[in-house]
Amino acid sequence: MIRNPSYGIWCRGMVLFVATSIALSPMTASAWGPVAQRSIVATAAHVLSRQHEIRLTRLQSYIREGAEATDADISRLYPNSDINPVGAIEREIYLLQTVRGNRVDPYYAYRLGTLGQLVAQICSPMESAGQRVREEYFRDVDRYLRRVQMQTSDRLLVDPQAYFLRVRRDATNQDDTIEVDYQSGLGFDGLARAMLSEDASRAVDAVADVWYTIFVQDVEHINVSQTDVRDFSLQALEYYLAHNKLREADEMYTKVASLGMMTPDLRKNIGDVYFDTGHFDNAIDQYRSVLEAEPGRRDVVVRISGYFEVVGDRAMEKNRLEDARDAFASALEADALNPDAQRKLQDVQSRILSRDERLMAARVAILAAGDLRTEAENARLNRDYARAINLLREAGSRYSSVSGEFPAESKAATLGARNVEIRVSELKGELIQNAQDLSGSGFAHTAKYLVRAEKGVDEAALRDMLEAEYSSFVRTLGDAMGERYRPGQ
Repeated sequence: MIRNPSYGIWCRGMVLFVATSIALSPMTASAWGPVAQRSIVATAAHVLSRQHEIRLTRLQSYIREGAEATDADISRLYPNSDINPVGAIEREIYLLQTVRGNRVDPYYAYRLGTLGQLVAQICSPMESAGQRVREEYFRDVDRYLRRVQMQTSDRLLVDPQAYFLRVRRDATNQDDTIEVDYQSGLGFDGLARAMLSEDASRAVDAVADVWYTIFVQDVEHINVSQTDVRDFSLQALEYYLAHNKLREADEMYTKVASLGMMTPDLRKNIGDVYFDTGHFDNAIDQYRSVLEAEPGRRDVVVRISGYFEVVGDRAMEKNRLEDARDAFASALEADALNPDAQRKLQDVQSRILSRDERLMAARVAILAAGDLRTEAENARLNRDYARAINLLREAGSRYSSVSGEFPAESKAATLGARNVEIRVSELKGELIQNAQDLSGSGFAHTAKYLVRAEKGVDEAALRDMLEAEYSSFVRTLGDAMGERYRPGQ
């Protein structure tokens, strides 16, 4: 334990009040509860910022996120911390010293927070107490800590093994007495409450001392492996991508590339980070770079192929058949041994062929309907109204055969069918208006043909049109129309 005269400032009377707006997380069974854990780390950040102008308060949200990291996150960052917490802290100190830059970026602040959580936990009291008493004590601490004032001392450079041996001894010195208080029913109102300020302040000092050591002590690269540096960079890249901090992610990728150890395995790991955070284009670029160096590498081709297969599946769900076909083809290009991609490619190609046949049939129906309408107009010019209406009805039937599968064709068919209906109505009116001109040669034939082709002609108009001189014909026409038309009704 070394006192640093350049930075050691005695903070007599310094009082820090602990934040009260704290989101709770699951409590561990053997260390500070969530409120105390977050408060200790947050207070340490304020202490270091005030005493030594190490500006951490502006990064408080990232430090707090680290202080609230889950047990799974802590285990992933510090695999042996449950067995050798002091060793894990020592290794992290050396790593953060090695990767320390000119400024504290968000991920670095996050790692300070996770380290602060680890340090705070190792400094908690009641290590030797029974589990039930520990849990009850830490719940009480979380309830009472907001009322506690904490006093901090000057900063120390930390030699982890010796430093934490002392801190842990001091933290657990009164465990037996506090446990007796709980067992006797006195609980937190005994020695626990009297010791809380001192116990919490000790933990704040420990976190601040560890961070202080990281920022001011000379870097000892010999204690840090290139693997640790690489893993830190990959974890930072993953963190920035997960938080959608793309600028920081690009900077971190550049930093990784500049380390001079961009092996195919590292590119595969970087690709996995991009892939797992949803940045698939970047991931595929990394995977393809791996294949350029190591063609046919199965772990890479399988992942590329699987990705394009998923892209194809999503395109199929949205009925984007060409996109699905291209994706399945890319999946097979990456891995010719992917049987699912082969089957799906054949299926989508069959669907495209069937769809194109339906599209062609719809277009042919629209063209045929147009031809029938033209023919109907020619019949109308020859005053062959019955044939004209019959042709228009046939055109309408062709339009009706077009489904809504193809928007453009469906729209054209709907418009065509509407125009056919309008034209049929116009021809009916034109027929009635020209009844007298049509009386005479050939009209009987036209009227009979009209009755067969179009049953909607107004019967009163027919009676006016075929007056007395056609009375016998009208009777014949009425018989032809059946119950819909009876002369004299």
